[in-house]
Amino acid sequence: MNFIDCIYSDADILLYEIDRIILGIDFEAGNFKWIFKEDIRDYKQATFNTASFHETFMDACLLAGGIYDCPVLPGLAVSLASIGPIFTFERAVDVLRTYGHGITVIRELSPDHPEYLDRFARTKGILTYMPIIKDNGTVETLSKKNIPNNIAMLITPRLANEIYFYISRHLVGTNMYDLLISDHLKVHAPLDGGESQEYRNLLNDMIPLRTTCLGLLSSHSNRFFHRKRLVFLPMMAWLI
Repeated sequence: MNFIDCIYSDADILLYEIDRIILGIDFEAGNFKWIFKEDIRDYKQATFNTASFHETFMDACLLAGGIYDCPVLPGLAVSLASIGPIFTFERAVDVLRTYGHGITVIRELSPDHPEYLDRFARTKGILTYMPIIKDNGTVETLSKKNIPNNIAMLITPRLANEIYFYISRHLVGTNMYDLLISDHLKVHAPLDGGESQEYRNLLNDMIPLRTTCLGLLSSHSNRFFHRKRLVFLPMMAWLI
């Protein structure tokens, strides 16, 4: 049973399979602004009037830039600087009409930018396969079609359903899991650059606490984390 009629959010939520959203509510005037996704499909029928409308729309938004820090397609960067984001989105839709798929667009129009292709693919993978909590408390990927074998390298290795629940309720932070997955810790130095002896002592004093936290987390997670080997670098090597 569908018990959600509409969602109040910004336009980025349209990247997911959402049919309609409310963009803003004016309580004094007693009205609100909204978007129906079908209107976007009708606006560019030649490109979007296909069975893969959602994926094509996502590709257009990613190529136009600004989604999860994914930059604009290098071939469209001039349009963004000179005319603005609306025209850039229009151009992204036009090139998709010609080439059909976002990856094909990048390979044809920006073959000398492999770093952009990697960023595009990673961002699209996150949007497509991010973990979601179902009504019964289980966790699965947003899409179950053609899930890559190495999706754990992009999102995270599979955690227990209880861990996802605790994270969603902010009972468990994600910083320690980020450390377990990435094998390194980023500590932002204070304004003085982290040269004071007090700050050096603080970093040293935090090592046992972080080690204890990592041990507790890994012991209650899957075997991927059990086998992790972490090396704490010298104190100043953490500073960025």
